[in-house]
Amino acid sequence: MLERVREKLKNGEKIIYVAFGDSITEGYGVEEGWPEKLVKELKIKYPQSEIELINK
Repeated sequence: MLERVREKLKNGEKIIYVAFGDSITEGYGVEEGWPEKLVKELKIKYPQSEIELINK
C-alpha cells in the first residue's frame, strides 16, 4: 500500500492523507501536529504532487 502512495507522489498525482486519532493526532497544545509536519515534509520531497490533509 505504501508503495502505491509513493508511486503516486513520484508521478505528481494527488493524494489525500487522512489522519484519524485523538488529541495527539490533532496536535492539542502545539502549533502544528504531526500530520501537518508529515505533509509539509512530503510537499518538500514531492513538490509536483498535491497533498491534501484531512485531520479529524
